[in-house]
Amino acid sequence: MATNKGGPKRHGFWQISTGTVLGAVMMAVVGGLLGPKAPWFVERLTAGSREQVTFNVNSVFSGTPRDLDPKRWYVDQEVGFAFAKPPSEWLINKTNPSAPLAGPSIGTVPFHRFGMSQLSPLGAVGKFQRDDIVTTEIRPASSTHKLAFSDSSTIDAVPLKFNPATSEDFVKRTIAMQVRMQTATSGDLPTGVIDILEQRTAEGRELFERARSELETQFEKVIRANWPAPLEYSDNVTVTRFKTSLFRGDPIYEAVLRDRSLDLFTGSELVSLANPELISINTKSASISANNLAMLLDTSVELRNFTLDGRSHDVAELRRFVLIALAKDEIFVVVWRNLVGLGATGKEADRMHEVFQSFKLLQGEGS
Repeated sequence: MATNKGGPKRHGFWQISTGTVLGAVMMAVVGGLLGPKAPWFVERLTAGSREQVTFNVNSVFSGTPRDLDPKRWYVDQEVGFAFAKPPSEWLINKTNPSAPLAGPSIGTVPFHRFGMSQLSPLGAVGKFQRDDIVTTEIRPASSTHKLAFSDSSTIDAVPLKFNPATSEDFVKRTIAMQVRMQTATSGDLPTGVIDILEQRTAEGRELFERARSELETQFEKVIRANWPAPLEYSDNVTVTRFKTSLFRGDPIYEAVLRDRSLDLFTGSELVSLANPELISINTKSASISANNLAMLLDTSVELRNFTLDGRSHDVAELRRFVLIALAKDEIFVVVWRNLVGLGATGKEADRMHEVFQSFKLLQGEGS
């Protein structure tokens, strides 16, 4: 597959939906990276990490089956990818069909997870068929841990017990939205609603506080109902292939995808909205391949006040690099996770990094 060896391309970023999490990320992060001197690699880790990561995104498209020595490469021709063989004692687990990815991210925060779930076609019960979602996990055999959270836990400074109804501004927006919906359907403005929103009288202030209290209580129930169970965590690399057929025909996405071919930004947005683990409102850095078919994101997060294997920890960094690469009607998501200092040894982390950065989409002969 040919790549553009000229200067960086400029893109129509204003066409990206800013009404979604990833849309906002793209506007804020990627738009600032694609200037005339934009690098085509990533050399970035969050503060406190121990080594630098370099990843040539263009190398993702340099593999053909005949070029890869089976003694040095793990090749999955059925799914269409390859990576450098890990140590012989490591596990390579392939699941088909697999469940959506699960792991610590902003999407783990119960309120965010609940809000995003209605946008996810992956939330449908019994929908997955063979080959819809295929995940291959690579990890040391002894690296499984139990990760759990408490009421004081935070993920990148966002409390897991985050309840937006404690904010007066949020409550006002919620009431105003309900008013607009009622007005649109009935044409009548509810009596006294302006007085409640502006709290101009004692009665208005009392009704507003009652509404705020009721909303806060309702959200508390939502938070508890969506509280994350202890996670089985491993420092690992995962390769997940999503078929775009999961999204096509879904009423939320059909308007976006109808009569359009898949592109990098559309694909990135789809998997981020569909899979809570991939939500990141604070992406640290991004890199795009010259052919606009692969993107590498540093979505590392800071965890505070959690337990690992029953032992309490105040703070740790979860390094998480996400590579999104496109093939025909398929989206590949490759994730490297490393809980610094608490999971794998430094040597194992280095080997996982090597596996991650070796990932290649298999290209047909002559492509």
